[in-house]
Amino acid sequence: MQIYTDTAGFISNAFHFVAPERSYLYGRIIRCVAVPFRSLELLLALHMLAGAAVAGLLGLVLIRWFRVSYPVALAGMLVFAWDPVQVEHEHLVMTETLAGLTAAVFLAVSLQYLDDRKLRWLALIGLLGIPLVGFRVIYVPMVWLAAVILPILGNWGRPFRQHAVALLVVLAATAVGQAGYQGLTGLVSRREPAYHYRTGFFMVGNVGGIIRPEDASGPAGANAIREQQRSTLPLHDTSPLNRNMQLWAADGLVDRLRSTFSGDAEAANREARHIAQTAIRRDPGGFLRLGIDGLAFYRKLLGRNYANQLRMEDGYHPGVQPTPTDWTAITGHFPRVTQQSNMVLTPSRRYHLHTRFWPLFQLFASVLGWIAALWARGDVRRGAVWFAIWSTALLAITCLTTPICFRYLHPFTFTGLAAAALLVTRPTERG
Repeated sequence: MQIYTDTAGFISNAFHFVAPERSYLYGRIIRCVAVPFRSLELLLALHMLAGAAVAGLLGLVLIRWFRVSYPVALAGMLVFAWDPVQVEHEHLVMTETLAGLTAAVFLAVSLQYLDDRKLRWLALIGLLGIPLVGFRVIYVPMVWLAAVILPILGNWGRPFRQHAVALLVVLAATAVGQAGYQGLTGLVSRREPAYHYRTGFFMVGNVGGIIRPEDASGPAGANAIREQQRSTLPLHDTSPLNRNMQLWAADGLVDRLRSTFSGDAEAANREARHIAQTAIRRDPGGFLRLGIDGLAFYRKLLGRNYANQLRMEDGYHPGVQPTPTDWTAITGHFPRVTQQSNMVLTPSRRYHLHTRFWPLFQLFASVLGWIAALWARGDVRRGAVWFAIWSTALLAITCLTTPICFRYLHPFTFTGLAAAALLVTRPTERG
């Protein structure tokens, strides 16, 4: 197994009812699968089974709903199985593989609804949003997007009443599911309902490039912003890496806000959320430019910084190791994990390191999706359009709301390979 700095948060949630900054759901899985045996090997076995299940779901999607030939579907499954990001994250104690499986199920159920338009699939889609956001909160906008787009695509050309009923069903199921998940988070954390309790910190880090002193709610926050502008990590540096450092570095804006509010994390988080939301409303164009810069920066990282970036993402860079305190907790529960073994360049890490072309394919998955949607014929086009919308929206949300990490491109392998399979299958072959 391979340990990344985020692992400490997941394992903390496995042992304690804490206010989650990371996936609480993944922490529960660690507690159920790994803790009884004092070993993470079973968790990694679960990751590998999840990866195999996603490959199988891709084959099902291609054959059942996109009607490609069996050889093309088999080729797509094999390529997915050898996706370097997939292979690497099956060996990392991270949420990507289980989130990928949940997203694949979500998309497969979406295609089934578009195929037969039965309302029970819309209700299931709303409920599937619970584990989807439980593994990765970035999917929150996506479950609501699905609740709006799927009834439109599924009932295109049908009476308005059918549109309205479908929309009501999926919106109700989604609202119940999302409120239920937030309520569960509040229950186990003994706090108000929420997805997690560091939303403001993440927001202020990601929009740091457009923040101004007038965005603060009062003098304390405004002074913190002015001091940050004079620091070694000034806010006017809009590079994605600098924005990421605002969130995590000891001299970043988040740490400065904590100090400003005398270590009161809740008050600092509220102020951070206010600052970020005010900045976005004041400068929506600047916010969009940050997303465009993020997309462009992915390509820059494919140059000479690629290897160093992957060392950080794959958990063997000194800067992303858990703290000594966290290592004590991790090795205390899982004695076969050691700091020395975590720094080894394993075969999966080496494979990931030497496949730098793959992120380009993932980046352009949404473009492939739209080309495939134009190429498709008949009922296949409806599903192809949905996959293209899904990929485009998820890429936009990723660039606007998260740091620049190649692992965040992981979800695009599934939709990208589906689009590629459609493009190598003649429209006439699908009827």
